[in-house]
Amino acid sequence: MRLIGVDYGLRRTGIAIGETETRLALPFEMFENLPDPQLAHAIATLARKEAIDSVVIGFPLNAAGSVSPQSKITERFILTLRQHLDPAI
Repeated sequence: MRLIGVDYGLRRTGIAIGETETRLALPFEMFENLPDPQLAHAIATLARKEAIDSVVIGFPLNAAGSVSPQSKITERFILTLRQHLDPAI
């Protein structure tokens, strides 16, 4: 299974591609200064191009494990990304 790992940030979002067979993920691309709809479209396009089966998004929590302001921003991005991805992913 091929996976995309997303490290979402307000300025930069890092993308890694991995495979469950090799248990290895490598940095693939960095998106900078894209509004969420454009970023979601870029990730969805990459997922189609690279035959991705699943997307994993890092979810930031406070040190105590509680929800942070960045967690809420990331949740909003996840909803935007879902609108752009193939439902099978």
